[in-house]
Amino acid sequence: MTYLFRENSVCQDAIAAHFAACEPAFVLALREQTDIDLYCEKIIRLARCFEAWEQGKLIGLVAAYYNQEASTAYITNVSVLPMYQSQNVGSQLITLCVDALTLAGAKEIALDVAVDNARAKQFYIKHAFIPQGITGLRLHMIRYGD
Repeated sequence: MTYLFRENSVCQDAIAAHFAACEPAFVLALREQTDIDLYCEKIIRLARCFEAWEQGKLIGLVAAYYNQEASTAYITNVSVLPMYQSQNVGSQLITLCVDALTLAGAKEIALDVAVDNARAKQFYIKHAFIPQGITGLRLHMIRYGD
């Protein structure tokens, strides 16, 4: 299957709908972690969004904040609709994100993942993220630049 990959073309409503559709795949419901509307607004306002689309539907999203002064980035979201998981969509999106952030000057790219989300942890390790420590129920991981 061929998907359309874009950057920063998504709107706030499409992100909210995407999160709602991804809800069954989240280990901990996103709505229990944050105010979805505020989170979507923050992503639109501050993040670089790497998107996968199929027939006008957002099927995958990676959103990252980049701090140019510190040469660091933080991936705040990686989500793929359940029916598109295990089809390389997430890998393509994370690669696009990491490549763009590295090209922009990021020396470290961090993210947090639920400690009990073994599948996601393996995914991030496969993409060169290294576990750094646990705070509460979250594992902090960093990918260092080349």
